[in-house]
Amino acid sequence: YPLNIGLPRDATMTQSDLQARLNECLALNKPAAERTAEQQAKVKTIADVIRIPASSIQGHMNWATFHFRDVVQHRTGGASPFGNRGVVYKGSPDDAALNAGVLRYQADPQAVARFGQDTDPTGRIPVPVLTVKGVDDPTAFVELDSQFKTTMEQGGSGARLVQTFTRHNTHSYLSDPTYPTLLTALLRWADEGVKPTPEGIAQQCPAFEAQFGKGCAFLPAYVPAPLASRVYDRTRP
Repeated sequence: YPLNIGLPRDATMTQSDLQARLNECLALNKPAAERTAEQQAKVKTIADVIRIPASSIQGHMNWATFHFRDVVQHRTGGASPFGNRGVVYKGSPDDAALNAGVLRYQADPQAVARFGQDTDPTGRIPVPVLTVKGVDDPTAFVELDSQFKTTMEQGGSGARLVQTFTRHNTHSYLSDPTYPTLLTALLRWADEGVKPTPEGIAQQCPAFEAQFGKGCAFLPAYVPAPLASRVYDRTRP
């Protein structure tokens, strides 16, 4: 079946089944030292080419299998908004062979439009927006924040956005003192009109460590690279 539609409607594969297949092929359930040379070479190629840590391969395969299925079957009328036509992959032991042999899929124009109507942010947000992102987030790449800033500016809301970044490599949770620091700054902005700065937030965080424990890791000077530096360009409808 075309991989860009996710799992077909009548397929019976479960997440456990997918995990078992990945472990058979890549031994993701084992430390690198316990994998065969072939398995470790495959893991390294995927991580280097797709630009994700090895620990994220399982999660990304879950999304490409089951999330793609949900999008195609429930959001875009059976056609796929995902494609890799025109991508030039880099970072493998033999990029020429990889690009010559990799399966190619073209995103359906109508599916792209329908998916965009459902999910694309407009950047028109009439309230203060304060964000935080770990610079080594393995799930939602930090470069996405560069794109979000552009979207907010194009939507006329750039002045209502303050972005902060931390020295963390997790996605779902950063550290205990991070969140009260941000919420205090956001409430002051909303209630008193005092717009925070990344520098000010970094300076305020240590005061919360006495109550919430260590964990301040703000990087006030950090600026994410454009999304195109992380995600390959491709032919779009």
